[in-house]
Amino acid sequence: MGPQRREKLNGIWIADVSIRQPVFITMVMLAFITFGILSFRSTPVNLLPEIDVPIVAVTITYPGAGPESVVDQVVRPVENAVNTLAGLKHITSQASEGIATILLEFEAGNSAKQVEEDVRQRVNSILPQLPRDVRQPIFQRFDPNQAPIMQIAIADTSGRSPLELRTLVEEQLVPLIQRAPGVGSVTVNGGQERQINVWLDLAKLQAYGILPAQISRSLQQANADLGLGSLIENNTEISLRVPSLLRSAADIANVQISGTPYRVSDVAVVSEGVAEVTTISRLNGSEAILLSVLKQSGANTVTVADNVYKALEQAFAPFPELTYTIPVDSSEAVRSSVASSLEELIFASIAAFLVVWFFFGNLRSTIITMSGLPVILIGTFIFMPIFGLTINLVTLLALSLCVGLVIDDAIVVRENIFRHLERGESARVASSRGTWEVGLSVVAMTLTIVAVFVPVTFAEGVAGIVFKSFGLVVSIAILLSLAEAFTFAPMLSANLFPNIKIKPKPHRNDHQPIVEVPISDEVSERDIGLLQEANEDPGRMGRWYGKLLGWTLASLRNRLIVVGIALAVLVLSMWVASGLKLTFFPEQDPHEFIMRFEATPGTPLAETARQAEQILLNDPAVENVITRVGFPGFPERAEFSVTLVGRTPTLPTQERLRDQLSFLPRLSFSVPSFQPSGAGVEGRELQVSLQTTRPATELAPLVEAIKREMAAVPGLVDIDSNLQLGKPELRLRADPARIGELGITNEDIAASVRALINGERATVLRTGNTDLDVV
Repeated sequence: MGPQRREKLNGIWIADVSIRQPVFITMVMLAFITFGILSFRSTPVNLLPEIDVPIVAVTITYPGAGPESVVDQVVRPVENAVNTLAGLKHITSQASEGIATILLEFEAGNSAKQVEEDVRQRVNSILPQLPRDVRQPIFQRFDPNQAPIMQIAIADTSGRSPLELRTLVEEQLVPLIQRAPGVGSVTVNGGQERQINVWLDLAKLQAYGILPAQISRSLQQANADLGLGSLIENNTEISLRVPSLLRSAADIANVQISGTPYRVSDVAVVSEGVAEVTTISRLNGSEAILLSVLKQSGANTVTVADNVYKALEQAFAPFPELTYTIPVDSSEAVRSSVASSLEELIFASIAAFLVVWFFFGNLRSTIITMSGLPVILIGTFIFMPIFGLTINLVTLLALSLCVGLVIDDAIVVRENIFRHLERGESARVASSRGTWEVGLSVVAMTLTIVAVFVPVTFAEGVAGIVFKSFGLVVSIAILLSLAEAFTFAPMLSANLFPNIKIKPKPHRNDHQPIVEVPISDEVSERDIGLLQEANEDPGRMGRWYGKLLGWTLASLRNRLIVVGIALAVLVLSMWVASGLKLTFFPEQDPHEFIMRFEATPGTPLAETARQAEQILLNDPAVENVITRVGFPGFPERAEFSVTLVGRTPTLPTQERLRDQLSFLPRLSFSVPSFQPSGAGVEGRELQVSLQTTRPATELAPLVEAIKREMAAVPGLVDIDSNLQLGKPELRLRADPARIGELGITNEDIAASVRALINGERATVLRTGNTDLDVV
């Protein structure tokens, strides 16, 4: 840029400073781009915004207990404990055999972390009041970004047993994967688990008069690791502790049975074996170990997935006999969605450039106007972490949609500067005066848009979380566009092409010129500009619009025609809108789905699951099938996670398979979603709740009648209920007088029978870094 004559500038101070200091403004804009790129590279990339929904699920396991016992002894005490929590909106409980799930929904606006902590404290406070066999509760918050980002299937080609393979995976592979940056936890499914088995001799128990419950209590007492306080000797504080007596299976055999002269080895054989398999995991019909990888809260999904891939290469290098496949990798969907959104952003910018060029009719003005667009879009990434936003579908969608909005300010400023250049003013004066004339209008226009989007960020619930990201990104970009229009646009207009002379455009047709009026106290410089504008040719579009406006105002009849057309468009728009589908979030095809079926209680379903698995694998649209048979509390349930080939449509594939799998009981399909959903009844889109103060089993006829009526409604599929009458049951009623004479309790009888039939976890043996159940 060559030296220029310093004209006197009397415009907006920030624009005048920018015109006088082009190098400074250029460096500021480059800094925005640099820090924006750095922020883009460091900001977490997820599929969806961080959703903080105050919903907490409490899962409590009570081995061997029936649904009614779970309700009376677990669910009701927990409900009574949490019922008085502030902001609690709904409590939904479900009791099954050996397990209870309590879903707590709080009022919008409560912190999910805080309500989880409150629930945890309340539940833990009543644990001593629950039955002795109740396991530690599991607390979970609803967060779609905390679903497993990757599933890894591991197989062995060297002939290792399922137990050896799982042991190798847990001890050698999982620790390396967990140490990968950003990995929160890794869960293992499939194979067999080590367990210390205490095989009781029923004949000896009867001969010695020993109850299995006595053995369980003796093992628990022997495994106690208790602190005894501390004492001070020679000014040194010494801690006192009684360590566990159990270090190995031999120690278990030598434990004295309380109240008897016998040891465990006298009535039982202690050996290390495998736990009973209650859950089967398969990949494409073959037994496999499945690893589910969860990322840390707030971590970058794509970066964590890359780190896991590196960790897998390192972990499997010493074990060439092991093979692994990755049937599920959510980072691929995130990469694809982000790349698609960035492509849309680029296409939107190109389209905006062409539109501006078409209407400006001047390439230089178009370049100056569009030069600020990268600064605005990239600069927006600087402020996203400040407001706790991540790069996701919503924020990138907001940037794509506001491409046209953020250049409006620069278009208005540049168009007015261009007009002053046509009047023969120098580039510097035209830039200063042109910006000054439209400054108030540009500010008003920008603040109007901000006033529309900022209130959206105060919406509550999941909608508020989504719209907060959208509204904040649009508002940030719009405010940056205002700063760019008052700094970068006038600076480029004054210095990029300073010597360009643009000829004025007088009217082509006969036109009565306006007499020039000198500047005075009565007539401002802005008014003089308007008078000069009246002598200029408005262009082809301006002339066409002038004729249209003249026709509209020519008669009352023409005005009524225009009003009638406007009303017709309004009515037509309302009619079309009434037929549109309403949904909270745009529907996307993930090209995967979940299929589930559940047999009647007591029915073995391994062979049925294999038949369903084979039908899925035979379909040409199916790429991978992850099978899981058996769930805690639902041993008759099977679930299949199906990944489709390429971009195969999901819904047509589901409908085709639904006909082939119609023989399966309680069949259901679902598509992964960021909203609480699933193939189970509790995850259906439409739910009807029936409540009663009488036994739930009395609702069975009414439930069946409602299901028949709903089946007749077009469009409804997978109609089901979570009411299950249960499997046949035998009840053992003890004689209070008789057990009193024997010195035993009802709990002793229950624990003993359970140990003899299904086994009971007496304690946990810690060997190194491994915990083994003693059953």
